[in-house]
Amino acid sequence: KLVEHDAVLNSILPKLENARKEWGTQKNKLGEIEQKMQMRGNLENEIKLLKQKQISEGERKIRIVNEKGLISKRLKELQGEIGLINVETIETYSQSIKSKLEEVDKLILENTKIKNSLETERKIIEYSANSIINMSACPTCKQEIGTYHSQNIKIEANNKIIVINSKLKEISTKLGSLDFEKNALKIQFEEQLKREQENKLKIQKRDFLMRETNEKSSRDKQIDVEIKGIDNGVIERDGKLKEYEIKLKDTPLVDLTIERRLLD
Repeated sequence: KLVEHDAVLNSILPKLENARKEWGTQKNKLGEIEQKMQMRGNLENEIKLLKQKQISEGERKIRIVNEKGLISKRLKELQGEIGLINVETIETYSQSIKSKLEEVDKLILENTKIKNSLETERKIIEYSANSIINMSACPTCKQEIGTYHSQNIKIEANNKIIVINSKLKEISTKLGSLDFEKNALKIQFEEQLKREQENKLKIQKRDFLMRETNEKSSRDKQIDVEIKGIDNGVIERDGKLKEYEIKLKDTPLVDLTIERRLLD
C-alpha cells in the first residue's frame, strides 16, 4: 500500500508543481492588469480634472473679456469727459489783490483818522473864536476886548479854518479815490478768486478722471496678460488631453472581478 501511495504521490507532485507555477504566473499577470487598471483610473481622473479646468478657465475668460469690454467703453467715456474739461492757465494772484485791498483799507483808516482830527480841530477853533468874540473882557488879564482885537481873532480863526477845510477837501478827494479803488479791487478779487476756485475744481476733477483712466488702462493691460495666460493654458491642457486619451485608448478595460475569480 505504501508503494502504491508513493506511486500516486509521485504522479501528483509534478502536476501540483505545474499548477503552482501556473498560479504564480496568473497572479503576476493579474498584478500587471491591476497596475494597468490603476493607471487607467489615474488617466481618467486626470482627463476629468483637465476638462473641468478647461471649462472653468473658459468661463473665466468670458468674464474678463466682458470686463475688458466695459473697461474699453469707460476709457472712451473718460477720454471724452477729460476733453470737455477746459483748465485755464491762470495766475493765482488773488492773494496779491487781497494784499492790495488790505493796503488800501489801511490808507482809508489813516486818512479817516486825519479827517476826524481836522474836523475836531476846526470845531475847537470855531468854538474858541466864538467864545472869545462874545466876551467883553479877557478872563485871564481882565482887560477889555475891543472890536479890533475881536476882528483879528475872527480873521485868524477863519484863516486856520480855511487851511483846515482845504486839507479836509483834499483828504475827502483822496478818500473818494481810495473807496473807488477799494471797490474795484474787491470786485477784481472776487472775480479772480471765483475763477481760481472754479479752475481748482476743474483740475481736481481732471486729476480724478486721469487716475481712473490710469487704473482702467492698467487693468486693461493686466486682462490682456490674463487672457494670454488662459489661452496658453488651454493649448497646454489640450495637448495633455490628447496624450492622455491616446494612453487611455491603449489601456484595455478589464473586469478585475472575473480575473480574480479565475485566479481563485
